Amino acid sequence: MQQKQSSPFAGSYLNFRRRLQEELERRKARNSRFSLRSFARFLAIDPASLQKLLVGKRPLGERTIRSLGKKIHLTETEILAYIAAHRLNKEAGASLKNENLQAIQTELSPVHADLVAKWESYAILELASLPEFRLNPRSVAKALKIDASEAELLLKALFRANWLIEDSSGVRPNLRRSTTDPTDPRLNQARRTLMRSFLKKSAEAYEDLPPDARLHYGRTFCFDPSLLSAAAALIRRFGEDLHALPKEKNTEGRQIYQLQVSVYPVGTLEGLKATK
Repeated sequence: MQQKQSSPFAGSYLNFRRRLQEELERRKARNSRFSLRSFARFLAIDPASLQKLLVGKRPLGERTIRSLGKKIHLTETEILAYIAAHRLNKEAGASLKNENLQAIQTELSPVHADLVAKWESYAILELASLPEFRLNPRSVAKALKIDASEAELLLKALFRANWLIEDSSGVRPNLRRSTTDPTDPRLNQARRTLMRSFLKKSAEAYEDLPPDARLHYGRTFCFDPSLLSAAAALIRRFGEDLHALPKEKNTEGRQIYQLQVSVYPVGTLEGLKATK
């Protein structure tokens, strides 16, 4: 029996346009003579049309995703996942410009491991996105309930890593969507440290905060692991929608919330025979 392989795109933001770009780059890396025209010939599509698809000047349709997906040897599950993500964007009224912006991910290198491991890094980026918040060590320390010296070191590190930038409009975050190499041991350790801190804070919130100040929800269900990529698209869309909820103009009384969604197996039906 052929062993199932997980999709290399599971857990990433599903964007078929970006998937085509990645496929072109992979083929060019294998063959220096491979070009966009070569790729268009392989896909049986006009080179000008392919160019417009890749740069976002031509909208994608479900038929195009299915047709080109088959040509680059995507599985049926992967094709359905990309179609599901496409429908979500369409229902949300996403423009070509927003679709391309949402697909942009910064791949973090091992030199960022120390920042990746700290939940405070991401909280500071959120604070920096608030125009009315004065980003300095003292205000950060007070908002996150950490030591002022720690806040100062973190701010300096975020500027050095270019996660925060300062221009004529002031200080603002420069890292919106990121990913890490799952095979890098240093980044893997940083992610584990980050997850442990999130789990600890979640347990503390459950114990210390009243129900009207927190939300804990869990659900157990049987799930086909080949659908994880489709689930990732739904979860990311949910996170974006939650972040876009209307906010008060002033910061008084607001809290910094952390959302974590984890999907992982706790049992298996493999090897069991179905019963009537």
